[in-house]
Amino acid sequence: MDERTFPIAAAYVARLPAGLASHPDCQVKGSVLRGLLDSTPIAFETPGLPGELADLVRTPPLPSDWIPEVHFNALMLAHEDRIPHDIFREWVYSRNRKLLSSNLYRMLFFLITPQRLFMGMANRWKAFRRGTELVMRDHGKNHANVEVRYPLRLYELHALTNLTVAVTAALDAAGGQDTSVRLLSHDDRTAQIAATWR
Repeated sequence: MDERTFPIAAAYVARLPAGLASHPDCQVKGSVLRGLLDSTPIAFETPGLPGELADLVRTPPLPSDWIPEVHFNALMLAHEDRIPHDIFREWVYSRNRKLLSSNLYRMLFFLITPQRLFMGMANRWKAFRRGTELVMRDHGKNHANVEVRYPLRLYELHALTNLTVAVTAALDAAGGQDTSVRLLSHDDRTAQIAATWR
């Protein structure tokens, strides 16, 4: 990974226990990567990327395929390295809304309220990811607190912040208003996220 071109992504890969080969049992659905590639606000250039990441960009997986989440995270962070912060966050939100509105996933969010969304979020998490876990810690009519559990350093601050944006998109897709999703804390293996809505 070219550290000058991709400083955030390179730092992420360097902290993993086995670089890009880390945590092979942690996987993400191919549709999530395709959503990234199909909606990007700027072209996804491959120079400076390791071969396995460049290959995913050149030949994206099928929506139903599973790919290593470490690879997906590294690609997301590499893209974040190249896009201004505000534009990147807005894009993360809009691409998640688009994905969740697609024919493939629309039924997951059909006639669901934000409260019911969180009640079933562990199962929805499993629809997109393997090898990690989302656990409900507390919930009520207008709030929920969840814990994300993952192997050593699979997620870091940038990836977890992007996750809060994706959860905001899911809440909004479920009809939430005045939604707020915050990363309360995180360490090498867990993250605490709080959400409110009306």
